Amino acid sequence: MSGIQTLRLSEFWRDRLQPLLGKSSEVVSWRMLGATVYEAAGWLIEGVFCGYFDAREADVVWVQIESQVRSSTVPDFPLFMPTITTGVRNLIGAADPFQAKDRMTQGAQREFELPLFPHALMLANRLHGDRLARVCTNWLTSGGEKGDSLLSSVDSLRVLGALANPVETKVDAAAVLAGYLRLLEHMEQSRRFFKFAESRSSRNADFESYCQRIGGLTAWHVPAASSTLRERFDELAAVVQKVIMSEVREQYPKANREDFENAFRQHVGWMMRSWESYHLSEALARA
Repeated sequence: MSGIQTLRLSEFWRDRLQPLLGKSSEVVSWRMLGATVYEAAGWLIEGVFCGYFDAREADVVWVQIESQVRSSTVPDFPLFMPTITTGVRNLIGAADPFQAKDRMTQGAQREFELPLFPHALMLANRLHGDRLARVCTNWLTSGGEKGDSLLSSVDSLRVLGALANPVETKVDAAAVLAGYLRLLEHMEQSRRFFKFAESRSSRNADFESYCQRIGGLTAWHVPAASSTLRERFDELAAVVQKVIMSEVREQYPKANREDFENAFRQHVGWMMRSWESYHLSEALARA
């Protein structure tokens, strides 16, 4: 082990694992909590796999969280990455959870993945820690009222207020819309990262495997693998577009509404196609 690996694991424990032991969150349903727990455990597995975390220290950490993982609901999000679920379940009750055979050997794949891991984890932590994004994901996956009936009366000032003060804003329709905009921001950050990672990959490095494992860990935050949930995502996009357009008309009376709406739809579609490519390749291949 090394001092830097110890520091990395300490930070990961503080930011992602220790908070899970509380089992509660203002805006996380039990269904989402299961996905959150499995995602965090998946990051621990991948960190050991590429050498970012020390395996023996990870064993100690696993002892602390195993009971929480064991009691968590197995994620039932549509097409939640099965390799993540399988990898986490295989650790439960294992006498030697992080065995040498499960770690990446020196070579092109490790040289490709290890330098990228801290940034990938940082983006995942930001997404996990974004309260508004969690509110939106919870709304998208929880069913309930249609977007038009729930959100039609929301004005742009309330959405801006939620964006400006995400910690104290109440969980309401404005927070859902603000969370949708935050999700788009995370999707764009992800697109840029994976585009950069793809440019760094070589013929000897398996970029598709990297997308399936690393991209798959956060795929559930944007529920795009289910046609029903995708319809809710598109429905929410339409409501957000109306709210933004009302502000555009007020600020810029001569603005062309059709041009704006086309540009917004194209942007959302582009973000979704990118998310599917980098995060859902395994799920879509199995569909």
